[in-house]
Amino acid sequence: MKMEENRAPKITENETPEIAENETRVDRVHRDQNRVRLAVHALLAAENRTGGIGRDVSIIAREFDNSVQKTVQAEEQIRARHGLVRFFFGGDEDAARLIVEEAQRNRERVTELRQSIGNCTCDDGTRTMLREQVRTIEQEQDRLSALAEEEMRARGLFSWG
Repeated sequence: MKMEENRAPKITENETPEIAENETRVDRVHRDQNRVRLAVHALLAAENRTGGIGRDVSIIAREFDNSVQKTVQAEEQIRARHGLVRFFFGGDEDAARLIVEEAQRNRERVTELRQSIGNCTCDDGTRTMLREQVRTIEQEQDRLSALAEEEMRARGLFSWG
């Protein structure tokens, strides 16, 4: 038995623990955002089953999809911010503000969806499915808002304010 087998895996000169950690963070970002994308696609698929509100639901779902693109980029930017930059300059306020703005718009969209679902002449199964998708989207907006709030509170050594 070689002694090397009991050691931690070697890191080549091109690999660093930070890269592996960032990949995990990026994976988490995509996993969370994919939940919303699945909800959006379920809303889009329900367009013909929603008793007259399908077009409204479809329009709002596409707006959610566009929002996901923006928030993924902003969240990746936040997650990729190096520890030293964070230490000296604090959180990425621009990315956090973008997330706050998108989350607010999405909450307004959720309100529109809830009203449309309430007026839906669709069957109970479809109504239940739509409400579940809206809950998924709401949960993601809550998570994003918390992330943005935490990022804006992160003050660095040279932060002003």
